[in-house]
Amino acid sequence: LATQCKTEEEPDPCADIKYSTHVAPVIETYCTGCHSGATPASGITIETHTQVKDGFEKYDWMGLITHARQPIMPPDATHKVPDEKISDIQCWIDNGYKND
Repeated sequence: LATQCKTEEEPDPCADIKYSTHVAPVIETYCTGCHSGATPASGITIETHTQVKDGFEKYDWMGLITHARQPIMPPDATHKVPDEKISDIQCWIDNGYKND
């Protein structure tokens, strides 16, 4: 006699990740100090959702913030984006770069 066990699905750790509350604050903390204003570093401005989305989508910024490729960002290795924040950004990417 076969029995059916009802198992609860694991909650999706990415379900509640939002640009405004999870991604934008990381960008503001670690990136816009150099990449904003009238003379942004390397001519790269990342002040809007579209600019951030384009950077991750087209230019592999994930490789830069994880320090998997050069140049590492932020350039001071002692101020690396924490792994849990990188995971939040990866969730945002995996969920389609939504702008909330």
